[in-house]
Amino acid sequence: MAWDTLTLEKLWDVELPPLPAGANITGTRSASGKFEGIVNVIFEYLDHHVDWERFVVPGAASPGDVGDVSKEKQESGTRDLGGKSALKNAVALLVAAAIRSKTNKEVKKELDADRSGIAMWRIP
Repeated sequence: MAWDTLTLEKLWDVELPPLPAGANITGTRSASGKFEGIVNVIFEYLDHHVDWERFVVPGAASPGDVGDVSKEKQESGTRDLGGKSALKNAVALLVAAAIRSKTNKEVKKELDADRSGIAMWRIP
């Protein structure tokens, strides 16, 4: 089990990067850099605990590759995300969703923001 010590109350103060239409959350940077720092810390923790041989991303060159671009993908104009890139994007989406939960009335009503945050369990 693992958890990030940032509560929702603290996460709600983090600035999200500006997101142009159709852009990836990891494609731009926040002014303060806090968002990227949080994503990097959580990803670094997960990187040490993921069995990359079992992490399969459909269309990736091989498990755990970081953004390799095959000749076929270059010709088609698409980029092949490897396992690490896919996981980092997923972590960025998770953190962004936690930050954006501030605007949800139901979340504010049902959760104790000072005691809620991001927690993870590894299930074998």
